[in-house]
Amino acid sequence: MNFQNPLNVGEFKKESELWKENWKALYKPWIIFFVVLASILSAVTIGYIVVSFLNVESILNNYRESLNGMTPPITNIDQRVNDLRTSYLLYFQLIPILFLLLMIGLLGFFIYSLITSNKKQSLRFLNTTIFTIMALFGMLIIIGSIFLPAGMAIENPIVLFRLFLGIFSIIFYFYPSSKIKRFKANFQRSYFLQKQKDQLEEFKKNGNFTSNAQGFSPMDIFNGMFSNAQTNTSRNTSNTNQANDYNSNEESKTSQNKNREKLEDLSTEQLHLLAEKLFISGHEEMNRNELLNKILNYLEIDEEAKMKTDAKITKEKIDDDFNKTKKHE
Repeated sequence: MNFQNPLNVGEFKKESELWKENWKALYKPWIIFFVVLASILSAVTIGYIVVSFLNVESILNNYRESLNGMTPPITNIDQRVNDLRTSYLLYFQLIPILFLLLMIGLLGFFIYSLITSNKKQSLRFLNTTIFTIMALFGMLIIIGSIFLPAGMAIENPIVLFRLFLGIFSIIFYFYPSSKIKRFKANFQRSYFLQKQKDQLEEFKKNGNFTSNAQGFSPMDIFNGMFSNAQTNTSRNTSNTNQANDYNSNEESKTSQNKNREKLEDLSTEQLHLLAEKLFISGHEEMNRNELLNKILNYLEIDEEAKMKTDAKITKEKIDDDFNKTKKHE
């Protein structure tokens, strides 16, 4: 099994490079396009709210007339008209007003975060909450246009206006908004990769990291769990001479026995926890003995990989020292 170092990052562009290469040609046009469309959507919403207030009495009167013309006659006409007024106020006026206020506020936050991003030359700081709110509003509008209150027909102009507003919000979310979110994701990825690379260099500089193959080891998890489980005894082993004793069967058997002793000191619950951290599938159905042997095999594989790596490093160091000595002669 090959355990690779999780901090092993490949080639990637830094945030400054992404900004320098794409800001004017790619990022800036799309952001301007978004702000313009958001402004248009806000203006359309304002127009919709104004029209909804101007037409409320006309809609209620038409509904009253339709009820008066029904056969047999309806007695609770006033109650039905008042119910329509309440539903109309909620779905056709109050919700759009709340959306408009929220959108204006979020658009302000977006522009503020854009100024911050421009100063730091990274779209990582861009606030994209407005995109999600727009999508939710669009879906709410469309659903509300399907399930209309009594007295409202789908062919009513105010309903069609409202339906257009919802569809426009959805399209707006999946077109320019998705582009800008991908731009931001690229900067976030670059930031985290750079952070991982810096950590890797720090590990190498401090001597806590010797090679890519040693970035992650199940033995590290195992030894950490064992040290927490021990209370009265201490079993410390050293592998500083593993490279020199790589071909010694006796040393391998001794190491295997010590690992088995450590595993036997762990409870069954701790063994299952260790198996989970080692990504051993099906460990839940294993009995204690099967689980112990499976974990032991994993640890042996990892120790062999470490010894091969250390042996290679030692050989390279010896060859390097020999070449230096030969040059001095």
